[in-house]
Order: sequence, then C-alpha cells, then structure tokens
Amino acid sequence: MRTMRVAAALFLLIGGIAVSQDAPWVDGTPILTELFRGLPPPVMPYSAPAQVVAPRFNVGHRRDFFAFNFNPNRQYTVPSTLRGVGDWCYVYVEDSAWNGRVTAETVDRVLRDFNDSTPADPSQGIYDLQRAAFGNPPDIDGDPRIVLLLLDIKDNFVPPRGSFVGGYFSSVNQQRGIIRDPRFGAQFQSNETEMLYVDVDPLDPKTDVGLGILAHEYQHLIHYGKDTDEDVWLNEGASDFAMWLCGYSPSAHRDAFESSPMVSMTAWPGGVGSSLPYYGAAYLWTLYLYEQYGGLPTINALIANRENGIASVEATLRSRGFTRSVQEVYADWRIALFADDLSIENGRYGFDGEEGNVSARAHPLFPINTQRRTLVGWASDPLSFEPIGEVAPLQIDVTVEDRWRDAFNVKAAFFSGNRLSEVRSVQRDALRGRFTEAFTEFGQSANRILLSVSFLPSGSDSVSTEFQYSARLGKPVIFQLAAFRNPVIPDYIEVVAVPEEPVETGNVTAILAGVGDPIQLVLVSSDGGKSFGGSVLRKATSPSETWAWELQHFDQSVGNGTVKVAR
Repeated sequence: MRTMRVAAALFLLIGGIAVSQDAPWVDGTPILTELFRGLPPPVMPYSAPAQVVAPRFNVGHRRDFFAFNFNPNRQYTVPSTLRGVGDWCYVYVEDSAWNGRVTAETVDRVLRDFNDSTPADPSQGIYDLQRAAFGNPPDIDGDPRIVLLLLDIKDNFVPPRGSFVGGYFSSVNQQRGIIRDPRFGAQFQSNETEMLYVDVDPLDPKTDVGLGILAHEYQHLIHYGKDTDEDVWLNEGASDFAMWLCGYSPSAHRDAFESSPMVSMTAWPGGVGSSLPYYGAAYLWTLYLYEQYGGLPTINALIANRENGIASVEATLRSRGFTRSVQEVYADWRIALFADDLSIENGRYGFDGEEGNVSARAHPLFPINTQRRTLVGWASDPLSFEPIGEVAPLQIDVTVEDRWRDAFNVKAAFFSGNRLSEVRSVQRDALRGRFTEAFTEFGQSANRILLSVSFLPSGSDSVSTEFQYSARLGKPVIFQLAAFRNPVIPDYIEVVAVPEEPVETGNVTAILAGVGDPIQLVLVSSDGGKSFGGSVLRKATSPSETWAWELQHFDQSVGNGTVKVAR
C-alpha cells in the first residue's frame, strides 16, 4: 500500500529508464563498474566533513573535465564553466550546452534540490537526506562539495528513438593521476575529485527525472566510498531506493518488474543489465528490507558491509539481530509483491511505501497437465489458481530436479475476496524434489490461491533449472496396493498401486511398515495414471511377508491396509 506516493513525471527513471515511450536511457554506472572492476581502493578515502567550508572555486571558474564516451569506450575532455556553488556542490556546465539545453533556471533547480529541498522533505536536499541515511561520501580532494557536471553524454542515442546514458558515477575519479583498465590496459585520467555526471540532451536535468538521476548517482558515490566492488544488483537497488527516499519515484522500474516478475533479482544480463525489470526487482527488495527489517539503520549497514550481494544481505541481517535466513525473507517478499496486504503476520506480506502488484500466470481451468518452466537463480514464478464453476479441493504437485531440491522454496497464499487470509509453506517430499499439497480451502474459504515457486541456489545466481507443476480438482481417488517378488531378481519387491479411476497428475507415495524401519517409496506412472509402481530392495530370506501400507497422493491419504507379498 502506498502512503507516500510522489507524482510520477511523464518521463521515467534510471537504468533503462524511458524519457519518452521511444527513448529509453540507461545508467552508465554499472557499465563503468564492469569496465573498471579490479581497480585498487581509493588512495585517500577520507570522509567528507560535516561542516560547510568556503568554496575553493567561484562562479565563472573554467575547467576541462575528463568524461567517458560510451561509444566507443574511451575518455575525452569537456570544456566547462562553474555556473553555481552551493553548500555541498559545484555545478559545472559543458560550455556548448550553456544558454541552450542548460540555463540559469536549470542550475538554480539543481542547487536547490541537491542542497536544500526535495519532494520528500522540503527542509533537506539530496545531499543531507542521503548522508543521514547512508553515511558520508568519500573525499579525496579535501573539499566537501561534490562536482555535478551537466553535459551531453556521448553515447549511441539517435533521436527520436534509441537508448542513451542519462547519468553516471565513475570510480576512476577516486584514483590519483593516470590509471590503467585492469583488463585491457587502456589508460584513463582521473579528475581527482568527487563528481557525478548528468546528461542534458535529450534529458532535461531540471525535471524530477533529471534530479532523480542525480539522487541515484549520488548513492553510487557514497556506496563506493564504503564498498568498492559491490554487486551491481545490490548497488542499483540501493540507488533506486535513494531516489524513492528523496521523493523521485522509480515507478517505471516497479511497473516493469511487476509485469515481468520472473527475472532474477541478482543475475543481471551481462552484469551491466539495463533492462527495467531488473532495476525494479532490486529496488523493491531494498524497500522491503527497509520496511520490514529495521529501516534506515539496516540500509546503512547494508551499504557499509564489505561483503557483496547475498552474502552482504546475510551478514547485515545477522548484525542487526534478525534470525530469518535470506531465503526465508526472499520467499516472504515474493508473497508481498503479489498480495501487498499488511493485515496479517505483523504486516510482512505487504508494502507501506509502494504498491505491490505483481502479475501471475492465471489458471482458471482444470485439470492442468504437467507444465514445464525454467527459473534462473534468485527468481520466482507466481502461479495463480482461481475456481470457476465446480468447487472442490485443489491438488497441486511441483517437481524439481533432485540436485536442486534444497534450493527451492514453495509458498501458498490464500485470498478471501481481495484480502490475504493465510500464507503457508508447501512441504517437500522427504525423499525427492517434489512439493505436493491438497488445498481443501479452494472454492470454500479461499477464492484464489497463489503459489510462489522460488529457486534460491546458495553461492550461485547465474545457474538455471527446470521445474514442473500440475494441478487437478476433486476429492482424493482411492487406491489399492499389491506387492510381489520380482520374478527375475527376487531380492526386489515390486509395489503397484491402482486407482479406482485414472489419475492424470502427481506421483503416489507408499509408506510401508513391517519390514524393519518404515519405508517411503515414491510410485510413478508409465501408463497415463492407470497404475503407479516402484521397487524395494528386500532380500528373499522368507517365503512371504505381510506389510502394513498407506498411500498418499498430494499429501492426502488415498488408501491403507495390509498386503502379503506374493512370491
């Protein structure tokens, strides 16, 4: 539920952010992060002083800055002039853009929002809001002011269509003198100052869009001063959160993710992904941690933590006294994205500062024969089931690769009307990678059930795997069981379960007693559900044995009794 909603501009924001329907733009920071990954830490990572000091430079000062040409990847110099000085920034403007794309009005708005006032707090600018939330920025030049360079960033943009870079932070400027790209050896020159770059063509930097970019890039600067090699997804999520914190809504990211909810939160394309859904996932995850796990102190600790990615989140939660695993938090977050309901379990399935509205694959007709789906690490598939017509228990079966069975989490959310009534985990079969349950609430107390299937591999976010699911309506079908020695290999006992009518979906579990410790045996069908079979290794030491047995289908008992093993 959104209690603080900043009016979204007609233009959209950061990292694949569309300035218009035809001209999306990307954040240049992750591109440079990948290019310069492996640089040594800053030579002098001082923290910026809290007090205001006299400006080193005055309006009218001229300087050539080193900037980055994204096509091709190389530096060039930008002749620019200082057009405004604030308590916490210098606003330089590329000379060729002055009194054209950039005017005195532009500079005044940038100064106001960075130093004094934001949509989120009229009494605080971007600098103070983020410094209080995330900590001080680095300061290698002894001047607390951040250089804000407004320029026409060189990229691939060809109007009216195409992508362009809307802004960036470069870690090169946190070095001294000339450095070399660690991978290709190309030389780059540092400006030796804290600075951010914001585009002026086609972007208008005095709009909420341009100022949101400024807030986004400023978080990157702070983050770099605390953790120089953070994973792209976590860093970008924190920057989108910084936009929200300052009142510049990253709604385009949220909407794009909610329309494409199966993207991985962590495995961005090529490590520098500019696609909107990936930003949306990382942003909503960061917002969820903020709202559910300790507010700004937790986000501050997350940014300051020197671990990276999921390991950083784990360490931060532990340091803040939270005991739930990241996998458990992620699974709850996925339900919150769909349900956005704060009314149960202390509000952990909803949002306060945003609207969760994830789309889900709808299933109104049954039976649902086996469907195959693929998930990348730290991604989920939301499946929605709604009864039409007949009201009966819903039987669901989810099967995963055995080697990944411990990496899956399956949760079911129950809705009565539009309200969330219950959330519970679907348990995995003890022997195999299979999650089954019979939901007797379906069509009774629950008019809709969401099944959230999440793939959460430890230590690897780029792997992918397939899972299968099926569903049917109706009461359990009763089975009968027979058992007999294998005529070829007598040490094996064949177990066969036959339903009173064919069962199209799901395996059957046989629980056998009277042969030592109870045995759980998964029986599978090879004839379209007319019969289910499996084998038990049991040496032929006696002419006959009698077993007690129970059969389960979708976690419901579907038959029991005793059986004598036929020879």
